[in-house]
Amino acid sequence: MHLQCVNKINEIYQSFESRKADYEESAEAVTKVHNVYLREFKKSLVAEGLSPKTIQKHFNCEDFFLNVYLTRELQSTFYNCANDIPDFFGYFYIHKCLFASVSNLNQFIAALKKFYKFLYLSGYIDVEVCADIYTYIKNFKDEWIGELTDYYNGEEKKWW
Repeated sequence: MHLQCVNKINEIYQSFESRKADYEESAEAVTKVHNVYLREFKKSLVAEGLSPKTIQKHFNCEDFFLNVYLTRELQSTFYNCANDIPDFFGYFYIHKCLFASVSNLNQFIAALKKFYKFLYLSGYIDVEVCADIYTYIKNFKDEWIGELTDYYNGEEKKWW
């Protein structure tokens, strides 16, 4: 099943890049594939014995990351998005998400780590992909929290 899903995502992206499919059609198709993994992820959280509230938080965070952030430009997928993690937490989350807060950022990070651990333990990604995600989080978490705090305190860094 996993190989079929990966191949389907690649097919959708290639179709979009060659302009045989429009954005909405491609994003909807990718979302359907992502939702296969999200359903399995949710089942794994239930099997862990997490509370329904915690399960829903993790699920919502991953749904947002996969189906909003990753599909916005149709360039990355869950199995090749390690380089997108700094952009998501360091820019997109801080500047585009009205619900951004330090506690919510920590929830997103916890959910992302759980999701990639699930993908690895399920055999959907290699250990290197999972390690890359964890490394980015370890190396940049404090910086993202600082940037978020500065942004909401009116001390946004100017890049010009």
